[in-house]
Amino acid sequence: MRNLTILDCTLRDGGLTNNFRFPEKYIKDHIQKISEAKVDYLELGYKADPAYYERTAYGKLKFCDDSEIRDIIKGIPGLPKLAFMVDVGRFDRRLVENASVSPFTMGRVACYLNQIEEAVEDVRFLQNKGYETTLNIMAISRERIPEIICGLRKIKAQIPAAAVYVVDSYGALYPDDVKKLVSLYKEELNGMKVGIHVHNNMQLAFSNTITAVESGADFLDASVNGMGRGAGNCPLECLLPYVGKDNYDLKPVLALINDYYTHDANERSWGYCPKQLLTGIFNQHPVYSIQGAGEDLIRIYDHFQSEVQV
Repeated sequence: MRNLTILDCTLRDGGLTNNFRFPEKYIKDHIQKISEAKVDYLELGYKADPAYYERTAYGKLKFCDDSEIRDIIKGIPGLPKLAFMVDVGRFDRRLVENASVSPFTMGRVACYLNQIEEAVEDVRFLQNKGYETTLNIMAISRERIPEIICGLRKIKAQIPAAAVYVVDSYGALYPDDVKKLVSLYKEELNGMKVGIHVHNNMQLAFSNTITAVESGADFLDASVNGMGRGAGNCPLECLLPYVGKDNYDLKPVLALINDYYTHDANERSWGYCPKQLLTGIFNQHPVYSIQGAGEDLIRIYDHFQSEVQV
């Protein structure tokens, strides 16, 4: 498989479910485990303008002040590249430090198709500050192809973004739709990287991400246990084994799920859960995950791994 880039968006997209009110211990644990998993980028949250959002109503990652982020990540080894997101027109440029003195490497600009020209200016601003950039065109499922082509040509003419994203904000795309859109982006952007960010409303987030890869996407968003607004995102624990066991380590992600996500799901005997994921990865009968209800995910992983090596 060619070289792909994975971005963990758990804290940013997941923060939309709880106004970014994550306990600081969880934030630190999450950053630590994603670092151990060797994920390429970790998106921490937004750099939102306090003029639009009351600080007391949100957690720290809604604003991603560089000084606060430095305190959070202090002492965590092997950090991935850190990213923040801005919504067009809803961040204060005066609060964005130069990348050379910031803990962040990447700034991601989110916009709708009718905001492309303003988004291009924001991308240019971040690039001039020294950041890697992506431009994420939201709710693309509601746009018509001629208007998408027009927007992509504006982008191509004006900015060299690291990647331009197909964003399925409403979880409304089928694999054929993803294939057509990623292929269209690749054709129109002619050399720029294409990214994929999908939601799981129709249980298609993982398969749509695979389809995007097969169609030429290079940047892939995912989140731990699929955490994200609404139906959530492509589960990171599904994506890592698909992309390649040699490049990434699944076990730290399983440890996060163990510690923070599986308390209620352990007693459920049907449907998606991380234990059923492990039976799929290791080609085992699903009864093993059902019989092991309540067992530690790492123990299940190691058990299956030992059987494979025998």
